[in-house]
Amino acid sequence: MAALALEVNDAGLLALREGQPRPEPESPSVALFEDGEVLTGRAAAARALLRPRAVHDAYFDSLDAEPLRRPFPAGVRRADLGYAHLVTLIESLPQRPDEAFLAVPGFWTAERLGLLLGVARAAGLPVAGLVDAAVVAASLVGGRGSLLHLDLTRHRCVVTALSGGREVARTAVADTEGLGQRAFDERVTHEIARLFVLQTRFDPLHSGASEQALHDALPAWLFELRREERCTEVLTAGGREHRIDIARADLATVLADLHRGLAAQVRALLDTSVTRLLVSARVSRFPGAVDRLREATGLDVLELTPDAVVSATLRNRDRLRHPGPALPFVTRLPTRDEAASPSAPGSDPRVREL
Repeated sequence: MAALALEVNDAGLLALREGQPRPEPESPSVALFEDGEVLTGRAAAARALLRPRAVHDAYFDSLDAEPLRRPFPAGVRRADLGYAHLVTLIESLPQRPDEAFLAVPGFWTAERLGLLLGVARAAGLPVAGLVDAAVVAASLVGGRGSLLHLDLTRHRCVVTALSGGREVARTAVADTEGLGQRAFDERVTHEIARLFVLQTRFDPLHSGASEQALHDALPAWLFELRREERCTEVLTAGGREHRIDIARADLATVLADLHRGLAAQVRALLDTSVTRLLVSARVSRFPGAVDRLREATGLDVLELTPDAVVSATLRNRDRLRHPGPALPFVTRLPTRDEAASPSAPGSDPRVREL
């Protein structure tokens, strides 16, 4: 039976098909109304800064059945955008799955989970299980002691407290609006635009086309800065190449107050039983984040790879599978050691200790 694991996050949808070594390219959770039709995912993200007033990027964050305002057509709801996005994702797959397992941020309400389940099934996903994304990611980690998990959605940071031992079980969830990936991306965008003006006299924010080009280039630049202290990058706009030098330390400095905000949210759930902090790839991609979290909490920091949630979801599919139309939201799973993995604690390739 071909299974699909899907991480649902308003930053993007990440899908991993059974038997595949890596996930499909992430599909940004963005919808754009243009020329009478609604675009979603990568097609929408590629044009979002050209028509920013026609964009919606919070439909998974606030999934509901309330009609949206203009420019979206009368009667269009966030649930409709979620449905359209899921249809687009399913149609991009080489084959439809026989069963699907959804991993979702822990702050979602029961009502929103029920609506997601209905929307996903209407879109053609045979959903057989629902799990808390932090719980399933933490199941990759063996060893004793409680732990915390930190993740970002597009609009929020989410901190999850988890018990350790033979199983990982969620004990608390806290989310903070306004401290999500969008806030970090905007800060990085404006700093790099400042560097362009300073070093080349070119302002990439002066037009939607050049701003879109900058936005599209940022993931690769941030990835390079994870490995190098400095890098030289080129942005092509207006038929010309514009070249700048970027220092990792400079970006860490302009993000410092956001990093402090994340650390404060982690400390709010910190107690003496907690020994480790898991951070998602959405957090660690930003320069300075992991260092600041380690300094502020004194915890061992383990960095999760981008595919950690979907890989762990497929790995646990037999425990997540539930018959019938109503599905429980799983918030407790065995750890990797209890799942009979031969690996030593902390050695799963989707977890890297820093």
